[in-house]
Amino acid sequence: GCAERALWECPGSQVCIKPSMICDGFPDCPLLVDEANCSVCQDNELACNNHQCVHRTLWCDGKKHCS
Repeated sequence: GCAERALWECPGSQVCIKPSMICDGFPDCPLLVDEANCSVCQDNELACNNHQCVHRTLWCDGKKHCS
């Protein structure tokens, strides 16, 4: 476990990160597990790096939809 109580231990390693670093779009754990299963988008949506969801009708329409 992590020496500091507020930290989260990356599964499969002894790396400890702040909870705010989970699903932040930047991998911090060796096996990238802090960025796994983060999307809440539907099957007809894509997730932006900031976890915003964009509907499939807007994909590849030449406009920027992710902020």
